[in-house]
Amino acid sequence: MESLVSSPLTDASLHPKALVIGDFNTFSIERTMRERDDVDLMDSIFDLSGFERAAHNTTTYFGYRPRIFDRVWSRGVAIKRAEVYGPCRKDSVAFPFSQHGYYEKFISDHCAL
Repeated sequence: MESLVSSPLTDASLHPKALVIGDFNTFSIERTMRERDDVDLMDSIFDLSGFERAAHNTTTYFGYRPRIFDRVWSRGVAIKRAEVYGPCRKDSVAFPFSQHGYYEKFISDHCAL
């Protein structure tokens, strides 16, 4: 996992403001049997480069058991909120590709943060 944060992203003098956002498929210690939860391991890696994880409770995976897989780490940027876009929003329009059931079946089980 150490390769997640590589040069030049690790050099804060080159990029004092940076965001790392994505679907990291992080799992708990009960599932991975590692010494810590995946997200805690990733925190320790990103922390070495001055990143902090933005706390949010936004569910981005709606499969069998909805979970929070998208994570946000920032350096020099204040994160005020995290939102899901597209069909996972409650106010999504009724076009077929933007309806949650259609989206999950034909496009992805994951909505972007």
